Amino acid sequence: MTQHHSSLAIPNPFKSLPLIILLPFVLISSTFTIVTMNSIQNEMHENAAAYLELIEQTVSNLEADNLAAITTPIDCVKMQENLMFENTSRELIVVKDDIAICSSKRGIIKIDLSSFIPPEGSNDGAYLFDINNDPSQRTLFVVNSVTGDKHSGIFSITNTAHLLEQYTTVANSQSSTVTLKFGNKIYPYDSDFISNRTHAFSHSNNYNFSVLVETQPAYVTNNIIVSFLRSLAISILSSYIIFLSVRRFQRRSTLVDDLRRGLTRQEFFLCYQPLINSEDETIGGIEALIRWNHPKLGLIRPDLFIPLAEQQNLINQLTDYVINAALNDLSQIPSSTHIHLGINVPPNYLHQQNCIDVLDTYREGFLAVGYILTIEVTERQMLDETGRETIKRLRTKGVKISIDDFGTGHTSLSVLQTINFDYLKIDKCFIDNIGVESVSAPVLNTIIDLGHRLGVTIVAEGVETEHQVNYLVDKNVSVLQGYYYYKPLPLAKLKRLMLSNQNLV
Repeated sequence: MTQHHSSLAIPNPFKSLPLIILLPFVLISSTFTIVTMNSIQNEMHENAAAYLELIEQTVSNLEADNLAAITTPIDCVKMQENLMFENTSRELIVVKDDIAICSSKRGIIKIDLSSFIPPEGSNDGAYLFDINNDPSQRTLFVVNSVTGDKHSGIFSITNTAHLLEQYTTVANSQSSTVTLKFGNKIYPYDSDFISNRTHAFSHSNNYNFSVLVETQPAYVTNNIIVSFLRSLAISILSSYIIFLSVRRFQRRSTLVDDLRRGLTRQEFFLCYQPLINSEDETIGGIEALIRWNHPKLGLIRPDLFIPLAEQQNLINQLTDYVINAALNDLSQIPSSTHIHLGINVPPNYLHQQNCIDVLDTYREGFLAVGYILTIEVTERQMLDETGRETIKRLRTKGVKISIDDFGTGHTSLSVLQTINFDYLKIDKCFIDNIGVESVSAPVLNTIIDLGHRLGVTIVAEGVETEHQVNYLVDKNVSVLQGYYYYKPLPLAKLKRLMLSNQNLV
C-alpha cells in the first residue's frame, strides 16, 4: 500500500493560535515579573539589613574607643601616635568644657565647640554634624561624655563617604543606593528620606538611626528585560507544546470518528502470517492481523488504532470485523489440511452474552472451508473468572484456545492446571535472547519445559534468525512464526502460497 501524507480534515488548531500564543505569554510574563520584583524587593531588605549592621558595628567600635579613651589619662601626643595610621577614616577629639583640646589627626588643638554643644551639654549617641555649618561636609559623630560632665568627653568623627564605600563589601551597591537618617538630619544631605522606587527601610533600636535602601533604576530595568526575555522564550516553548497537544487531541478525537467510519466503510483489511511446523517446515496455521488503510493518512499502525479502539469501546466491534473478514477471505482459498486460524480476542469480547454462540457459528463456517478457529487470549484473560468459564465452554464447542504472549503476564501455575488449552505462544522478547547472555535465557527453557509437561503445542513468536530456528527445533518447539519464514502477507500473496502447496526449505 502507498503511504499518503495528506492531512486529516480536523478542526484547525491555527484558529486558536493567537490564544495559544497570547495566554501563556501573559501568564508566564506576569509570573516572571512578579517573581523578579519580589526578588528585587527581598534584595533591598537584605541590603538594608546588611548596611544597618555595618553602621551599628561602626558606631559600636567608635563608642568602645571613646570609652576606652575616657578612662585613660589623656596624652595627646601618644594618642596621636597610636591612632594616626590606625584608621584614616576617623578622628578622635578630646573635649574639655566645650573646648576641643586634642585631635588624633592634628595633635594639640584649641577649638571652641560651644556653638555645637547644647547649653545642657552633649548626650551620648551618634549624630550627623555639618562641619563649618556646611551640609556638604556632613559627617557622622559618635559622642561619649565624661560621667557627670556633659561638656567634656570624646567625640569620634568618621568619614561618612568612606563608610558608604564599605557598602560594597556587605551588599550589592550596583543594585541600590543608601540614605541615612540620624535624628532630623539626612545623609547624603541632598537626598530625601522617602522613595517612589522599590525600597526598604531598616531602623536601629540601639542607636536610633534609620537606613533607606532604594533600587537603582537601571538595575530594575535590566532585570525586567532579562525576565521578559526568559518569559518570552519559555512562553514560546509552552505555546509550541500546547499547540502540539491541542493538535494531537484534535487529531485523536477525529481519529476516533474516522475509526468508527472506517469500520462502516470497510477501510480495514487483514494480513496473514503463516505458522510453520518445525518438523517438516510446512504451513501448520496462519494468524489473522488487522490493518487500516486510512483514505487520507494511508496505512496506520495497529499499535496506534487498537489501543484507541480499546479506550473507545470499539474493540469488540473491531474483533467482529476481523472474524467476519477472515471468513470472507479464506472462503476464497479453502484448505484441505484443516490448518488452524489464529485470531486475537480481547478480554471484553469474552464477556459478551452472545460470545459463545457467535464464535461457535464462525467455527462452523471456518471448518467448512478447511480452517480450525483458534482464539488467541492473553494471560490476563486466563486470570479472569468470567474469561476462564467462557474459554472452557468454547473449547467444548470445538474452538481451539491459544495463550498469547506467554511469559509477559502474571498467570499463576494453578490457573494453567485448572483450564485446558491447545497452544502456548512464547513472546518474542524471550526468542530475541536466544544466544544472548541475559537473565531471560533460563526463563525460555522453563516455559518450553512447562509447555511439554502440559501437553500443549508450543509456538515461538518472532523467529528471525537461523540460530533461533536451530535452538528451538533442538528444544522440540513444534511451531515457529516470524520473519525468518514470512512477514504478514496480504490475501493475494497468501492465496498464491496456499495454492502452490509448497514446502519451505
